[in-house]
Amino acid sequence: MVGKYFILNIFLFLVVVGAVQAQPAVDTIKYSLQQKPILFGNIGTRNSFIDNYGVNILELLAGLKYNDRVKIGIGYHQLYSSSVAFDKPVVIKDYSGTETVNANLKIWYLSILAEYSYYTSRKWEFSIPLHFGLGEGYYKYHYKSITGTINNSLMFVYEPAVSAEYKLTRWFGASIDIGYRFLLTDYKHFDQKLNFPTYSLNARIYYRSIYKHIVKKWKG
Repeated sequence: MVGKYFILNIFLFLVVVGAVQAQPAVDTIKYSLQQKPILFGNIGTRNSFIDNYGVNILELLAGLKYNDRVKIGIGYHQLYSSSVAFDKPVVIKDYSGTETVNANLKIWYLSILAEYSYYTSRKWEFSIPLHFGLGEGYYKYHYKSITGTINNSLMFVYEPAVSAEYKLTRWFGASIDIGYRFLLTDYKHFDQKLNFPTYSLNARIYYRSIYKHIVKKWKG
């Protein structure tokens, strides 16, 4: 398993590289936002660590892309696989007595995405996506027909990241994203430290290029 400190070091290295390589961005962003946008959407997962245990984060993203350089969108994020090491025991009382059950850690949040591609070429694209989010963390338990939550806490999220994408062909590519998720919350409710690095490896399908190629062939 890839260590979380290795991921963090790679993230910091790519941030420094991005800062060195990036050209003055203000004029490019202003120009891009004046262009006609196209829609984008993405469904994927990010790998991460909480207290050295591997977890997965589901992500749903949608928004507008301007001039292939600037993205603005919204997202939904949810912790959907986590370790039983995060479970918290809950004592349930009913007519038959008491029972101890395990409550599972749950995290979800909504985010605003702002992303700038600071370097693009025929084959490569490097960008800096930023997420600002608001959501909730809690423990959820099931007992017979009862479902409940404990230790509910509001969460504010800030996630800087760096992304590198390589275009294998005009229709397919691959990308790597490395970031760090900062969660501001009331930690007295949780047994884990919830700030953690994230990373993902993804295959890319360029649907827009495929569509243009099909339309071109169809028109002859």
